[in-house]
Amino acid sequence: MPQGTPDRRVFQLNWEKLWRALTHPKFLSVQGSISIKLVANSPVKTEYTAGNETVILVDAASGPVTINLLEADTVVGRLYKIKKIDTSDNRVAIDPFSNETVDGETTLELGLQYRSIEIFSDGTEWWILGEGGMSLQLEVLKDKLAEQNELLYKILMEGRQSKLHLASISGENINERDVED
Repeated sequence: MPQGTPDRRVFQLNWEKLWRALTHPKFLSVQGSISIKLVANSPVKTEYTAGNETVILVDAASGPVTINLLEADTVVGRLYKIKKIDTSDNRVAIDPFSNETVDGETTLELGLQYRSIEIFSDGTEWWILGEGGMSLQLEVLKDKLAEQNELLYKILMEGRQSKLHLASISGENINERDVED
């Protein structure tokens, strides 16, 4: 090779090895900001199958919305962050493919505004890596409160029926309107 001519063999790389090295968590270092892919027609307002985006914002104001996940083995290493952004009581269901699960659950639901969930595919199933939003705690409290309200209502109705029954046994003349709820 004549002097001054670059040796092109120096620049021949094994691109597969380079890609693995650059994307390995041990070697990937970001200083500054990164850009992540968002659903093109964001926010999602109807049933949607997750694709190659990272963030899925969901507006369920018009009705419940289901986010379908791809087969875990087709998207090994995929990470999704799914967030409900509307104030409605409509739920966002996250539905894994076929018999797959997310942390053992066949379906996940987001019910309150700003609730989010981060899920990851290990190639066999999906795993929850994080949940966010103050609404997570509020949603749990809201569900517990609804259960307690239902139980209190049943107790009140049974008490009312008991008062009416006792009155009828004792021969007391009592009107149903006189029994307070």
